[in-house]
Amino acid sequence: MNRSRSIRNKPFSGTRILIALLVGFLLGGLVALFLRTVISNTPVDIHSQRLNLFFIMVTLSGALGAVVIESMRQLQQSSTEAEYHRRQREWWLR
Repeated sequence: MNRSRSIRNKPFSGTRILIALLVGFLLGGLVALFLRTVISNTPVDIHSQRLNLFFIMVTLSGALGAVVIESMRQLQQSSTEAEYHRRQREWWLR
């Protein structure tokens, strides 16, 4: 079976990107919640607006990271170049 033909038939899936976005929002929100707990238990006085913007930034960074990782994974899978599909040697065997 020609592997490049089977790889080429996989379309780019926007649904998987949206699922990755939701997972990224969830993980980013959990990290932001953890940071809120840590910061609230310290004696540092931070303005609430600045703190909220920081938490929004952390949450959005998690979502953006998840979308980038999933879209790059899909683009790599759909590539017809053999270099993307060759199994990499382990670093200690190089």
